Amino acid sequence: MTFSLPHDKTNPFLRNGVVLFFCWVLAEGILRKWVAPGLSTPIFFIKYAIICYLVVYFVLNREKVYKAHLPYIGILFFYLSYCFLQLFNLDVTDKLSVGAIGIAVHLGFMPLIFLIPKVITHTDQFAKIIRIAAWIALPIFILGIVQYFSPAGSLINRYVAEDMDIALVGSHVRITTIFSYLAGHGSYLVFVMPFLFIYITTKFDPNHTKLPVIVIFMLGLLNLLMTGSRSPVAFFTVDVILLFLGIALGWGGADAKPASFIPKFIAIIVAGVLVVIYTESGNEAFKTFAKRTTDSQYDVEGRVIDQLSPFKYLEQSGLIGFGIGTAYEANQKNLTGRERMPAYWEEESERIVIELGLIGFILCTLTRLGIFAFSVKTMFTVSQSRLKQLAMIICILELPALIYFNQAIFNWLENVIFWTGAGLISAISQIDQHEKQKTTNLSLASR
Repeated sequence: MTFSLPHDKTNPFLRNGVVLFFCWVLAEGILRKWVAPGLSTPIFFIKYAIICYLVVYFVLNREKVYKAHLPYIGILFFYLSYCFLQLFNLDVTDKLSVGAIGIAVHLGFMPLIFLIPKVITHTDQFAKIIRIAAWIALPIFILGIVQYFSPAGSLINRYVAEDMDIALVGSHVRITTIFSYLAGHGSYLVFVMPFLFIYITTKFDPNHTKLPVIVIFMLGLLNLLMTGSRSPVAFFTVDVILLFLGIALGWGGADAKPASFIPKFIAIIVAGVLVVIYTESGNEAFKTFAKRTTDSQYDVEGRVIDQLSPFKYLEQSGLIGFGIGTAYEANQKNLTGRERMPAYWEEESERIVIELGLIGFILCTLTRLGIFAFSVKTMFTVSQSRLKQLAMIICILELPALIYFNQAIFNWLENVIFWTGAGLISAISQIDQHEKQKTTNLSLASR
């Protein structure tokens, strides 16, 4: 593998392969729930097969990578090496398949950091991608509203596991839309909505009308409430606050000046409140969500403390843990020494310690910190406003994973989102470098 600046032309095979991968990510739940439920497990693993095929092509085709846009590659190498060595940690199992599945769970989507910069090579592509993402989101959001007002026992509200009880918020279902289970749609909303928000409140794409995207954004707000989940609503609220502060401080570039951004920001917030209060769907969703939040005996403070306490089982796990994949639910039946592991776990940080031990937890944390630091540096060093705004969104989206406040490994969609963000940052950095180089060359040629 050689290292060079990116070319203007994208490799059509890689481009189509990456598009296929993300299309499959969105289609998987549809296939598993409604089209071919009997093939649920094979369908689940197809996305990993697509990534593997693209990686093999990438290596055999000697695709170039510009290492300056992957400054964390050193710590990432150590983290990868450690994870692969964990394949031979057979402390509580006698099957290498446990470790192999663990590798897929932890690292299956990591190649996106190399693949995405091969697909996105120009700034203008981002606006097109957001517009396409908005139109894809439209039927998903409409489906969510239909699910919310449909009976829990209806076909439209089924999960992949048919024996699971349908989760309710009040008398309504907690929507999943096209995703297999509850968590998927919440993760999707938290990822997509900030990009739509920036698109409609800045001059990100001045050549296209924003009205359709504004309508789609409002439907997304309703979907957030209809998930019945506090986390997506809380994460999105924090995202918007941080975006507001970032742009108010002038970090969004010339096309997102506070004087023009703040009135649009206020207008969108007011419009969102009006949609929630004065539409039947919005009012019902808000009242039901608020009632669940206020009536719940859920210990928020205890859960936060629990999430920020990764070393509860360090004494049992030790320096190297019980082996990669041993805390993954599907592997529990293949463990021969399950009784020596903690009886119960839930948070991602403690699961990483259980699997990889203290060493693995440190390497994972350093990898995430390296990606976040590079993202922040990119946000402040790129020249174009649109690139700054995108980098700001990615920095904000990376924060929960940095402090282990989400399931960026053990929730496969969160894992896709995390590595997609890292890939987008590399693409943004490469595009900025390429544009600066072109400007320099033109300046030299004009002398």
